[in-house]
Amino acid sequence: MNEQSKSQDKEVKGFIFAILDMITYGLLPVFSNYFVKTIDPLLFGGLTTLIGSTPLLLKLKLKGQEKDLFSFRFTKPLLGIAILATVGSFFFFVGTKYTSGINTGLLIQLEPFYAIVLSAIFLGEVIKKNQIMATLTMVLGAVVLVYKGIDRLNIGDIFIVFAPMFFQASHMIAKKIMDKVSDTDVIPAARLLYSGFLLTALAFIVRPSSFQQLFSLQNVISIIIFAFIFRALDFYLWYQAIKRISVSRAAAVIPLAAAISFIGSIFFLKEIPNAKQYLGLSLIMGGLIWFSIIHLKENKKDSN
Repeated sequence: MNEQSKSQDKEVKGFIFAILDMITYGLLPVFSNYFVKTIDPLLFGGLTTLIGSTPLLLKLKLKGQEKDLFSFRFTKPLLGIAILATVGSFFFFVGTKYTSGINTGLLIQLEPFYAIVLSAIFLGEVIKKNQIMATLTMVLGAVVLVYKGIDRLNIGDIFIVFAPMFFQASHMIAKKIMDKVSDTDVIPAARLLYSGFLLTALAFIVRPSSFQQLFSLQNVISIIIFAFIFRALDFYLWYQAIKRISVSRAAAVIPLAAAISFIGSIFFLKEIPNAKQYLGLSLIMGGLIWFSIIHLKENKKDSN
């Protein structure tokens, strides 16, 4: 196999991993919404995140590269990532309990909006006109979903709107140390491990009685399955994708996640979309597709 064939094979595999991850990521809001209706959201979010870290921790241990997790050199950035991820997870899991699966799946797609805003503020990146227009389209879609009058705002929708802001802020810190840690898996492992501990501790402080839900075998099985599929597998697929293709190219398939969330909510949660949700879907999907095309074009220019 020549170099060109190897490169093409690597790229194809990268896109396959990205697509599989978007399917997984798209179903994350659906099953989160389903499980937090019967399990305390903080307990569920904390334990699934904590358990989801175990495959990555095992992988680092087998490679002998777990020392950075506890290195004083990376204490501040890893703790910062964990705290931001904890706040984001708090908003996400509590928020989805009080809104629909459709709204959760669509509103969580606002990450690109926060990504360019935070990059401009903290990294000094220049925001182009077409990026602004694409993200404003997504924001308009979010407004359509959320706004029902000042006196009728849903706290769950508001929480979900803010969740991706904290996730993206954690990515800003991660970018600064990604080339310094011994293995890139250190970052997601630390994020899941430490934020899992923090969220679980918060669940115990806020509602100690929620731990009685762990006496249910069905709840325990649900938590474990969710942890390995929507925490561990999600991170694994994404990092396998960006190992083979650039982040901007992998991000081109993000619109698939929004579509999967929407369809998954209809089939698994038996939700019936209303006109506002269809309009919100159209605007957010349109903005995501527009944003993806922008990144693909920029990536093509850079490669030339």
